Amino acid sequence: MVLGAVLCGSMLLPGGSPAGAEAPPPPDGGATTTTTLAASAPLVPIPEGCPEPPVASVVFVGRVIAKDFRVARFQIDQVRAGTTVGYALGNLIDVRYGNDVEFLNTDQVYLVGAVPQGVDLALTSKVREAKPLLGGNAVVGLTEKSSECPRIEDPVRTFHPDGSAIDASMFKGLTTKKQQIALAFVKPMLAVLGIVLALVLIRWLFTAVALAVRHAAEKDPFVAQRRE
Repeated sequence: MVLGAVLCGSMLLPGGSPAGAEAPPPPDGGATTTTTLAASAPLVPIPEGCPEPPVASVVFVGRVIAKDFRVARFQIDQVRAGTTVGYALGNLIDVRYGNDVEFLNTDQVYLVGAVPQGVDLALTSKVREAKPLLGGNAVVGLTEKSSECPRIEDPVRTFHPDGSAIDASMFKGLTTKKQQIALAFVKPMLAVLGIVLALVLIRWLFTAVALAVRHAAEKDPFVAQRRE
């Protein structure tokens, strides 16, 4: 798997030379050739006919300080690439995740790659890897090409600071919300038990009242005389 990385114009090439710099002269005194790499070219050459890899507008390391049902607010610790101008207020920045926000934990640090999307051009990222539509390569003729396309990891995602993927399994919520799940089962049971106990107590109360009235009637001499 080839890790997706898009080189910015200011980033260095693997050999240590800036992008667009001239190659050193050959030792045999031959002709000097100049190799220029586009500012937004990927680290791995993309064959013709393959889809262009996505490019993250900003990459930063930040701590989640708050979140709601679709947006997480980060406190920026370090900007790795791009710029947060126009999106950040001081060192705070909001990133839209949609349903993926549930996989982020408050007060945890993450490596975030984001890009503006939507009508409002809000910074957007995701935790889960995007799945191909219509079956992807399973559809005959959909992705048939003369050359094999390299697998580029989507940089518009959120990872742990070490680059490892965030656990986005369907059972993650079961492990992080044990108390809520337990209460969801216990509360109805306690409610039913309370209703049953209340009915039993009411029945005992009516029985006790009826017995008390009966005993009082038996002890009343007027009532006893009328019975005789």
